[in-house]
Amino acid sequence: MRPRQAPKYFYVVVTLVAVVLVVAGWFAYATRQAKLTALQQTLRAKQTELNNIEPEIARRPQLEAEYTDLQTRLAILEPTLPTYAYVPTLVRQLERLTNETDNKLDGIKPQPSRDKQKDKAAQSELDSEPQSNGNKGDEEAAAKEPTLPYDSVDIDVELQGTYWTTVKFLEYLQKFPKMIAVNEMVIRPSCTPTPAASPKLKVQIAIKAVVTKGGE
Repeated sequence: MRPRQAPKYFYVVVTLVAVVLVVAGWFAYATRQAKLTALQQTLRAKQTELNNIEPEIARRPQLEAEYTDLQTRLAILEPTLPTYAYVPTLVRQLERLTNETDNKLDGIKPQPSRDKQKDKAAQSELDSEPQSNGNKGDEEAAAKEPTLPYDSVDIDVELQGTYWTTVKFLEYLQKFPKMIAVNEMVIRPSCTPTPAASPKLKVQIAIKAVVTKGGE
């Protein structure tokens, strides 16, 4: 008696199950491979960022020292700077005046108040001296001094023009909306003079403008 043979559909089912398992395994492998590739790319990107950041991390102590130095310098400079809103208006007026007098403007630079710097230097000297009854008396007298109702703004103006345009600028400066004093003026030739034209001059003017408290 011959052994019983398995029906054909059994082999078909086994074959289909094997194919399904192979396809499912391939999809699972492809999915994991894609995730692994994405993770590797992310890792390389993070490594690149780390390589770029490492020099900055190494410079951190230097940057902190520079920041501390800038804070110290700002603390010294800030009290001497004008704090009122009139300064931009004053700068624009000076710029317009330079153009109206046919001069070429090279620069307008508001400066720390020279008076405040002198007062601060004098105060530093007093603080460094030994205390005495005389010094205490001077301090009490200084404390009783009345507060002035105005502020002063120191501005350096650099311009180019001829002798006559410079004179015209100074004349117009006397009629300026705010009281202005010229503390210092430096004039030098800006180029080789020619007989046919007035020589060009470079002029540096240090002026002091007096404005009321708050720039009103």
